[in-house]
Amino acid sequence: MLYNELVPAGGPALTTSKMTREQMLEIVACGKFDGGFIMPNYDNDAWVRRTCSGNPAERPPQPGMRMLAPREAEAVVAYIQAVYQGKAMSRAWCLRWFERSPQGRAFVP
Repeated sequence: MLYNELVPAGGPALTTSKMTREQMLEIVACGKFDGGFIMPNYDNDAWVRRTCSGNPAERPPQPGMRMLAPREAEAVVAYIQAVYQGKAMSRAWCLRWFERSPQGRAFVP
């Protein structure tokens, strides 16, 4: 999968993640760069007015398509934790989201 058709996106499965709410909020705000871009940042202040995860802004992730207000970021994390974290993934669950487009159906055998 590509972010902006330039950068590969990926990362650990959210279903098996042990991240805390605070850790997830940090990733949503700051994005993730792990030798390659994994997730864009969604906080205007991230990397500009503050460091992220104690790291300097030498090579910050790309910004998201739009920035999120703090309450929006909190809602994203609450949704991830309620719907995905610690839950088993199934073919039926994947089809619920991916069968809507021909490109998505190609990912689910």
